[in-house]
Amino acid sequence: MRIFLILLFFITLGALLIISNNNLEMHNKENVDKFLNISISWADEIYFNTQSLTSQAIKLNWLPQ
Repeated sequence: MRIFLILLFFITLGALLIISNNNLEMHNKENVDKFLNISISWADEIYFNTQSLTSQAIKLNWLPQ
């Protein structure tokens, strides 16, 4: 439950930052489309950064010498 709340907070904060940084008024169809495109791009970058970080962590030598 805690992880779900943290993810919900993170997504909500990200959405608010996208709206405020791009001066989007959400009652316009064009702004909603722009918001969705930016949000999907943001989520895509988070996914690929997490994937890159995980692959780098797997490549490290974790065994003691």
